[in-house]
Amino acid sequence: MRLGAPIRLGPAPNRWGLGMRWAVLFLAAATLAACTSQADRAAQQRQHAAQAVAVRNAAAARKLSIYRDLLQRDSAQLALPIGEEILARYAGTPAATAVAKTLSQVKARAHAEVQLRSLQALWSYQSARQSGALQYTAAIYNKVKTGLPGKVRLVLRRHAKWGQSVYLFGTAPGFRCRGLCRVRIRFDTRPWQNWAAYLPHGNEPALFIKNDPRFIRDLKKSKIIQIRAAFKGKGWRVLRYPVGGFITADFPQLPHSASKHI
Repeated sequence: MRLGAPIRLGPAPNRWGLGMRWAVLFLAAATLAACTSQADRAAQQRQHAAQAVAVRNAAAARKLSIYRDLLQRDSAQLALPIGEEILARYAGTPAATAVAKTLSQVKARAHAEVQLRSLQALWSYQSARQSGALQYTAAIYNKVKTGLPGKVRLVLRRHAKWGQSVYLFGTAPGFRCRGLCRVRIRFDTRPWQNWAAYLPHGNEPALFIKNDPRFIRDLKKSKIIQIRAAFKGKGWRVLRYPVGGFITADFPQLPHSASKHI
């Protein structure tokens, strides 16, 4: 090397370019981390949403189980509000889909149950000892105005000594009947029929109807019974009885009882 000769140096390192490369790498790593974090959050959100759907479906399924159980017990009146709740609170669930297919029928059944219970409430049943023997009675009042001083009951009676009877029981002065008289009876829309009747011994305002087995048999198949009878001082009146709520089990048979009449 000669003295005084110029020294040739290479290019100075580009520190700015090196910094940029680090910045790009850092930004890429941060972006990747952010994307990974967003993906994780999205997965967690999907998981939470799926869990919420599962919880909602399970709650709706429990309600549906109660709904179906009540229907199997013939309690449509109790099942109806539960079905309506399922549709309102759990719309879109399988349970709501199942309820939607049956709710209109359940509404009709619930309405019929309400009507039946109101008809059943018109009947009164008693079990007691009368004149030293067991007696069962089922009674219902007439439901139309007749111009009489009081209502007239239709009474079914089973007495261990006297047997089975069907009679009308009103207020004084009672019915007009001599010996064996007749009344006119109509079951639902069937034609009017003549039935034999008679007054009991004593002064009770009652009128017994003969052929009680046939009467009770026809009553069980009917919704409305109309009876045209004659009253002292009032003439003929039509008594109307909505008998569709009669409960056979509440008017039990007596052992060895026979159809007898006072």
